[in-house]
Formats: sequence, structure tokens, C-alpha cells
Amino acid sequence: EGDAAAPVRTAALKALSALEPSALSAHAKAASYRLSDEDAHVRFAAVAALKALTPSALSKHAAAVAKLLKDDDEAVRREGITALGLLSASDLALHAPQLAVSGREDSDGGVRLAALAVLATAAPRTVVGLAAELEGLLDDDDTEVREGAERLFNNDIMRALLRGEGPHDQQWWVARVGRTAPLL
Repeated sequence: EGDAAAPVRTAALKALSALEPSALSAHAKAASYRLSDEDAHVRFAAVAALKALTPSALSKHAAAVAKLLKDDDEAVRREGITALGLLSASDLALHAPQLAVSGREDSDGGVRLAALAVLATAAPRTVVGLAAELEGLLDDDDTEVREGAERLFNNDIMRALLRGEGPHDQQWWVARVGRTAPLL
């Protein structure tokens, strides 16, 4: 029933994650290789280890981490999302469309909420470019996801960027949220 060596690989990856980022970077390729391991615990530990890297070192593995957004295990998907949230703004912008898809389509409310939380840290212009894809989350079945989407769009910078013409005016907010957006 399962891979007997998986706990050993998991333990090794947990040990790597305790290293200083400079020491860990020498082993990052091995950790990245384990992102495709057959065992979900190993994949989780691999992405957790990569999260201990500096943002610039993590960026070298971001494409492999982004593949975890389609993982079978929701904990692995959430951990991949939080890892992408550690990237620099420019690197995060490259993966924002994938995060938007996870935020919109994932079957797990916790994963959708994690994607929204990371997108909330992205440059506002990045999020504005994804607004049409994300607006459906304002009607999500999960209350926390709906509130996360509302927080994503309802801050001073986003309101300023969305203030122009289009669907994101007061009428849009009233129709979607049931009230006006303050200061819009």
C-alpha cells in the first residue's frame, strides 16, 4: 500500500527546508524534481522546501511549482499557491493568470481562497487585467471565497483603477455585492 521510501523522501525534504536559503539553493533542483513525485506528502514537502528559498532563487522553479495548481491533492495545490505568492511582483504577474484559473475553477474553497489571497498581493494592474475572469467569484457558493473576492476588488488602489467606464462601476457593485463600493 504505497511507496515505503516516501516517508524518507519527505523527511529529507523537511530537512532541506530547515537550511538557510543560500545552502538550500544548492539542493533546490533536487527539491524541484520531487514536485512530480507520486506521493502527495513528498510533493507537499518539496514545495515547502522551495518556499524557504529567496524569491529570486524560487523564481527559477516557479514554472514547476505552478504545475502543482492542477495537482490531485488540495493541500499540495494550496502550498503551490502560497509558494507562488512569495515571488517578486514581476514573477508573480507571470503566473497570475494560472492563479486566476485556480481561484475560479478549483473544486476546493480553500484553494480558491488561497489563490485570491495571493492575487491580493499582486500588483493591482495585474489583478485588473484578470478582473473579468475573477468577477464570478463574487457569486461563489463559499462565503469566505465571496468575501475574499470582495476584498480583492474593494481597496483604494483597485477602486481607483476600476473607476473608469465598464462593468466595474457602482452599478456593477450593487448588482454583484448588493451595495455600492465605498469611494468608487
